[in-house]
Amino acid sequence: MTLDPRPGGCFRERLPGGGGVEHLRVVSAAPGTSLRTTGALGPLQGEALTGVMTLTLKAGGAGTSVTLRYAVAARRTGGTALAPAVDAALAEQVARLKTAAGHR
Repeated sequence: MTLDPRPGGCFRERLPGGGGVEHLRVVSAAPGTSLRTTGALGPLQGEALTGVMTLTLKAGGAGTSVTLRYAVAARRTGGTALAPAVDAALAEQVARLKTAAGHR
């Protein structure tokens, strides 16, 4: 997975065999402060959903805190049923990122 953190850049995933997925497109970037993207993550792409993900950074005495907010709009009835699974997947990814960054 790669992220090009500039407007017009994207968060993408390379797949075996030369394939790939664009998950989110960067619409706003303020280095050291925030990053905003739009789009649908993974399986949400096939469900007529779209979202805005905002990462906000705040420097503090013990390091930098990161707040993630992903607001998703459903264009069909029942789209909100995926919310718990999306929340769980994002929580797992944030936990893995913290571990990779050396935090517990």
